[in-house]
Amino acid sequence: MLKLLQKMGRRDEPVEFVCLLGKYPMEWDEPDGPEKVKNTLLQLRGRIVLYDELLDNAYESYKDYLEKKKTVDRLSKLIKAIDDYAPPEN
Repeated sequence: MLKLLQKMGRRDEPVEFVCLLGKYPMEWDEPDGPEKVKNTLLQLRGRIVLYDELLDNAYESYKDYLEKKKTVDRLSKLIKAIDDYAPPEN
């Protein structure tokens, strides 16, 4: 990735990697395991995201989008109804 960014003239752009896992690694269960794993990944600008967590976040974001879309759709219908009701211009 760093080589690609350098070729594109974007050498200073920050890079982060995400380990998408089904469950935490076995080191997680060791004493201070979560902290050690997080610190190791942090040094490499990496982090862990669990697959279920990713799905939950995507679902919540999409749910928020759909709720906002309902409001916009209602407003659009109201504006259209006002436009349709307005007498024609001469």
